[in-house]
Amino acid sequence: MRKLVALILILAISCMGVYVNSEGETNLDVIITSFSTSGTQVTKGNFDLTLNLKNNSGKNLEDMYIELGDNNSFSFATTGSRMPVGVIQVPKDPNDPKDPNIKTCTLKLRYNGGPDAKLPIKFIYKKDGVQTTATDFINLHVVPYTEPAPVITQVPQPVDTTKYAPSLIIADAKAIPSGKAGEKITITLPIRNISSYEARNVIITTEADDKLPISTDKLASAQIIDSVKAGETREATVTFDISPNAQEKVYTMKLNLQYTNTSNDAYTSKDSINIKVLNSLKNSRVVVSSITSSPSSINAGESTKVTVNIQNYGNLPANDIKVSLTGLKSESFGLSDSTDSRYIEKMNGGDKQTLVFSINSSSKMESGSYGLGVKVEYKDTSNTQLSEESQFFISVNKPEESTSSPDVSITNLTAPANALKPGDSFSVVFDIVNTGTAKLPNLKVSTASDKEVVPKSLSTKIIPLLEVGKPQRLKFDYLVTDEAVTKNYPISINIEYETGKEPNKVKQIANQYVGVYVEGVKDKDKKSAPKVIISRCVCSPDLIKPGTNFNLDVTFQNTSRLSDISNLKIVLTPADGVFIPVNSGGTLFIDQISKGGSVQKTITMYVKPDTQTKAYPIAVDYDYEDEKGTAITAKDTVSVPVNVEARMVIGELNIPMDTFVGQPVVIPVNFFNMGKSTVYNVLIKAEGDFQVQSPEYYGGNFESGKSDNYEVQLTPNKPGSNAGKLVLTFEDGNGKSQKIEKPFTISVMDQMPMDEKMAAMPGMPGAPGMPGDAPAKKGINTLYLAIGGGAGFLVILITVIALVRRSRRRKEMALDE
Repeated sequence: MRKLVALILILAISCMGVYVNSEGETNLDVIITSFSTSGTQVTKGNFDLTLNLKNNSGKNLEDMYIELGDNNSFSFATTGSRMPVGVIQVPKDPNDPKDPNIKTCTLKLRYNGGPDAKLPIKFIYKKDGVQTTATDFINLHVVPYTEPAPVITQVPQPVDTTKYAPSLIIADAKAIPSGKAGEKITITLPIRNISSYEARNVIITTEADDKLPISTDKLASAQIIDSVKAGETREATVTFDISPNAQEKVYTMKLNLQYTNTSNDAYTSKDSINIKVLNSLKNSRVVVSSITSSPSSINAGESTKVTVNIQNYGNLPANDIKVSLTGLKSESFGLSDSTDSRYIEKMNGGDKQTLVFSINSSSKMESGSYGLGVKVEYKDTSNTQLSEESQFFISVNKPEESTSSPDVSITNLTAPANALKPGDSFSVVFDIVNTGTAKLPNLKVSTASDKEVVPKSLSTKIIPLLEVGKPQRLKFDYLVTDEAVTKNYPISINIEYETGKEPNKVKQIANQYVGVYVEGVKDKDKKSAPKVIISRCVCSPDLIKPGTNFNLDVTFQNTSRLSDISNLKIVLTPADGVFIPVNSGGTLFIDQISKGGSVQKTITMYVKPDTQTKAYPIAVDYDYEDEKGTAITAKDTVSVPVNVEARMVIGELNIPMDTFVGQPVVIPVNFFNMGKSTVYNVLIKAEGDFQVQSPEYYGGNFESGKSDNYEVQLTPNKPGSNAGKLVLTFEDGNGKSQKIEKPFTISVMDQMPMDEKMAAMPGMPGAPGMPGDAPAKKGINTLYLAIGGGAGFLVILITVIALVRRSRRRKEMALDE
């Protein structure tokens, strides 16, 4: 029994630990007598630690450095891994804390917010020339840092952020924007994000195309939008310059879109818009309107005056006009009093000019009709060099063949002064006058023109007898065919008659030309197939919801100016099958659309109930024929936005019945997405007559069925009924902001009074020894450990005595028996 008691005592004494601070440890050469920090508490970040060091070795300690031992919370802020201290001399009075040889040093440290408050201090120094190390510990009053977000316990795997790709499109406009040639047009572009991810740093630029008569200022063409959220539509404005020479039709302008996602991954996409150009302006077109010679028939060696009338059929000016006679030769015709070219500085739209050339004929010329030409060269408003050519004829007779004096002239000649188009009809009217002295029998009058201008009436007419001085009016009708191009078409008027008597009759020919200006089509336009576009697309109602019907009104336009289209079949294919045609299929049929014409069609569609909020494209496939029966196919796309009603709900609140002023109250809040669509930028916050810790919580994007929670900690400031509310804000798929409010009330009582004894109890605020009331001292920890160890020893001792007494009683009882 005695051995058992002795063993228990030995174990009890070995389990007892009495902590002695550095000042009591005589085995350390250097000890920390005291320390202080730059604040009463150490929080995450930089702080100063001041140490008072005493040389406890009895010898001077030289070349001392201080390092930090292994720990998870502290490090040097600015001095690397160690700090030099220098020499610590032996104190004159070891018991005097103010001894001048007590070394004071300040360490610049950084606290990373970890839970470890114990800081190991390692001293490296030389004692008697031998390098020695010693380690001591201090406990700091730290406030561990708590991350605002949940701590990630696992190392996150790299995330491919490129898959969070926004998708931007130019939303369909209700009508094609139009502008006038020669003016500016400003277009508002609706930039829609049809994805579930936000787009940032959006840059919209136009794609340069020298073939288009529409351009932008390169320095100001880029439009920038800071961000376009998922489902949101933002607007950008672009100003275009339309060339005065632009043809009146619909042009397609290509756009480039550059943007990033929230992780700064770059994306590009392309889109296009249609711009309709209205052109009441016509490019300058200087042509020969008529050529007359007086007299129209001359004898060899005589002169005639050729009058050339030119006109600018456009309404834009022409510059640097040069009019030249061509075909002049020394053996036929020459000029008598001028050069073969005339110059005009400028001709405005509609201006006319008359030029007269005096032409001499060679005396050696034979009888006949000789052709000469007129060439007009000029520059339009874009400084492009253009030219036009016309031909005329002069009738020449040998002197010996002129046996009589009859002559014929053409007067009162009228022809269309305005530009003609393919399909137009017109007439050429003139008078034939016998200006000679004898009657002219059997005059044959005929006209000739190019194949693009065909006669509608007889091209040859016979006048049995033309009296002297009596005019005969003639009219010839023509049609401009679809093959006509833009040019001046000459029409020659030929008069054939005979003079003299048998057997010396001489055949005479008189010619005159008149020109008609036609605005046709260019060769490349002839070869191009007629195109069908969607000029207007309207949905009704404007707000389309899942599970409902809507009407899609679409206007189809034939942009061709030359060809009708027929047998147009249109197939509508909604993406992902979200739209289902009602009471019809997805195919439309249009019998015919004339050139430049439009036809409107309406189709009713049903939206599937599980459709999400975004714009869904509908593919449009065309099959049709042109006037020649050539089969043509084309594709187009329209977008239909669907809006799903967003439904966010705040759960029931668990509010405490009563609380006191200044006492924190925690209210857990649950909120849910009970709608069928994703909502964005969810934010919940608390408002009211109290102090709120962490008043806001950002939930981000919320898919359908998702839930989250938020704990709001409130501290009432006044007794009575304290009113507050929870405010939940979010954005739906179209970027529209919505708000939900849930009010609540807290009943607050005055703070309970405390007497002096309760206030002085350990653990009560302000009681002695509470953290934060005074800097912690190292000796206090030693006192607590000593008291605890003594109490443990007493408990063990009492237990041993009780066991010994119980053993003695059992022995005594055994002896009595």
